[in-house]
Order: sequence, then structure tokens, then C-alpha cells
Amino acid sequence: MDIRRVLLKVDLSSATVKKMCRRAAKLIAEVLQELKRQVVQGTETKHLDETGFHIGGRLWWLHVMSTLTLTCYRISPTRGAMVESLQGRVVHDCMPSYVKLTDLIHGYCNAHLLRELLVPHLVV
Repeated sequence: MDIRRVLLKVDLSSATVKKMCRRAAKLIAEVLQELKRQVVQGTETKHLDETGFHIGGRLWWLHVMSTLTLTCYRISPTRGAMVESLQGRVVHDCMPSYVKLTDLIHGYCNAHLLRELLVPHLVV
């Protein structure tokens, strides 16, 4: 089953979809930069997390930074690739890359702490 036919009700080639995505990315690039700036430099508490996924058989990481009203996503081939210039208070899962961030007020996610208490070998 071709997802393009099911969702869009059209028959588009992969190349066409790729071209459309690149064009859309260019159109919203400035908006995304401003969103990232507001999340990184804003005064609200930021929640940080990451999850792995595969692109072409290679492991990549989806990093998420969010506040109460804004969410910023980015991908990286490196799990510990942190955003520069983060300010304020951050809540995260105790991953060493987060803990190493300086000049921030750190909070730890209760769900992650509970998981680490229940499965001792996961403690970092």
C-alpha cells in the first residue's frame, strides 16, 4: 500500500514529494529559526529529550526542546549533540550530555528517574 495514494489521494513520485518537502522547508526556514531562538533563549522551563530512529539503515536522533507553548524538533546523527546557547531552566532524563550543560538550572524528569530506580542497570 502506497501511503501517498492513501493519504493524499494522488499518485506522486518520490522525487516529486522530495522536491515539495524541500520547497516547503525553504518557505518556513525563518519561522523555524525564530521558534528555535524563542525556545533556546526564552525564560520558560525547557524540556529536553531525544529518541533514536533509522534513516537509510543508519541510527539518527530526534532531539526535542519544548516549553509550555512551543516545541522545537531537530535531527542529528549524534545522540549527545546539544544546542548551543541554552539559557534558563532545563528538565531532562539525566543523560550525561544534558548534565554537562553549564550555566543552567537542571531539573530531572520524574518518569525517567522512576524508570532508573526500577531498572538499576540504566542508571547513568
